[in-house]
Amino acid sequence: MAEEDRVFFFLDGLQPWEKKDLVGRATSRTKAPKASKAKGGGDRRAQNECRGRERGLVSPQKKLTCYVCGKNHWARDCRKKKQVNAIQTKQGEGNAEPTKIGALRLVNAVQGLASSSKPHNKELSHIDVTLNGRTTRALVDTGATHNFVAEMEAKQIGLPLEKDAGRIKAVNSEAQPVAGVANGVAIAMGPWRGNANFTAAPIDDFQVILSMDFLASWKAVPMPHLGALSIIDEAASCMLLASQEKTVSTQTLSALQLQKGVNRGEMTYLAAIREASDEGLEEEGLPAEIELVLVDFLDVLPPRREVNHDIELEPGAKPPAKAPYRMAPLKLEELQKQLKELHDTGFIRPSKASYGAPILFQQKSDGSLRLFIDYRALNKLMVKNKYPIPLVADLFDQLEKAKYFTKLDLCSGYYQVQIVEGDEEKTTCTMRYGAYEFLVMPFGLTNALATFCTLMNKLFHPYLDRFVVVYLDDIVVYSNTLQEHIEHLRTVFQVLWENQLFVKKEKCTFSKEEVHFLGHWIGQGLIRTNQRKVQAICKWETPTTVFELRSFLRLVNYYRRFIAGYSARAAPLTDLLKKNHSWDGHPIAYESRKLNDTERR
Repeated sequence: MAEEDRVFFFLDGLQPWEKKDLVGRATSRTKAPKASKAKGGGDRRAQNECRGRERGLVSPQKKLTCYVCGKNHWARDCRKKKQVNAIQTKQGEGNAEPTKIGALRLVNAVQGLASSSKPHNKELSHIDVTLNGRTTRALVDTGATHNFVAEMEAKQIGLPLEKDAGRIKAVNSEAQPVAGVANGVAIAMGPWRGNANFTAAPIDDFQVILSMDFLASWKAVPMPHLGALSIIDEAASCMLLASQEKTVSTQTLSALQLQKGVNRGEMTYLAAIREASDEGLEEEGLPAEIELVLVDFLDVLPPRREVNHDIELEPGAKPPAKAPYRMAPLKLEELQKQLKELHDTGFIRPSKASYGAPILFQQKSDGSLRLFIDYRALNKLMVKNKYPIPLVADLFDQLEKAKYFTKLDLCSGYYQVQIVEGDEEKTTCTMRYGAYEFLVMPFGLTNALATFCTLMNKLFHPYLDRFVVVYLDDIVVYSNTLQEHIEHLRTVFQVLWENQLFVKKEKCTFSKEEVHFLGHWIGQGLIRTNQRKVQAICKWETPTTVFELRSFLRLVNYYRRFIAGYSARAAPLTDLLKKNHSWDGHPIAYESRKLNDTERR
């Protein structure tokens, strides 16, 4: 450090009263001899001034000193201060060489500019840098041993990487190999120019990291209290303000922290990423005639119909009553919401019956929750309804030759069928908020499926296998021409309007040449399998138990009509389901992996 800088640093650290006293002493020492030489009796005048100063009657005359260079003039007139300001604001303009000044004077000259910016005491220090002509943000990290650049950032910048056998290890993580090393990379920060070596590593949160190696090589000093980085290199001294852009930080919780939060009852959410699907999307570009049909029959409400759901119990059966299940806080909120909706629409009412079934939730394909009631105890006492369910193969035979399809999905189909008067108490469900009984058919009853099929077949009986097929709450309208299809839709919507049944437009597809129905794609004279289910069959893990094998065969059996000689192929697997059959020495060969390309389609 230069002698002049040391004096400046010493004076700057003094207390105000000490600095005032020191200046007074210096003034008295320099002026006393001059006064004695100029006039006679100068010694007496100097003595009187000293006595008066000791008594506080005479104030010392301050010496005019520039705080930049230390000479006898005002700082506003100092040439070197003007040169310092030029370095900060206009360095790089022209070909003049920069003036070499002390580091402390440089800080003092730009402190006013830095103080106007927001301090970065609690934020990470980022500097805008340019690597190989590309501008990016760099983190100034005094805890890093090497300069790092993210592997993807290095590729985008085009840094030439040399292979390196080194490995990088962060706190609480395993060591990972580096992608390479880039030597002598040109780096620029404001008016400063230089070069540095960078190690390309798999970094997620930062693009570039400037380490202690860079700070020591180029005499760079981070100043968090000013939110700046000072480079005191004699060739090009400068002060760089930290980047004002805030980084978006996310808090990562460990499994232990998450478990503690759950134990304390803190609100916790679980998000799952699902593959995008075309199913359930709202259709666009409908023909004008079909839009008119939807508008004409938009307000459809469920009434009491000819077919209602009755609950017939076996003779002598005692009313089952179960205690409610425990639910998580989030599910209790959903339960309150759905209870309010059901009560406001008149689907449920408070009950005092001796029956009771607990409530639970079932997740739908769209991620929402369906209220489901555990009627297993009640179902055991019911007289079973053996109404036949349509065969899927018979429905496909009707759709093979059609060219236009519309699939309608009834909104809350079961809730559009009322309970026979007098049987409402048997549907009583118990929960945290009391007991309620249903006035409409809830989900979970053993004969609900048969009742709904009876209603659909009764309503559309004149049109079944002509241009309508119905499977549970799915209605498919099929036609050979578009004009014919519009007339068929009018007929179907007329039936729905007369019986006050309504559909959910978001889950319907209108006037398509291909439709997804019961796990198959139907259209253009072909019936094709769902590729996602075929992939699930092909990627199925090897079954090791009877239960796993039965699940696999159940899925494959759904597509048996597309597999030639299915019975012969599946025979070795079905034999393993027999009782007292040993699996030892019988490796399971996947028949699904023997499907040819035609069968896969």
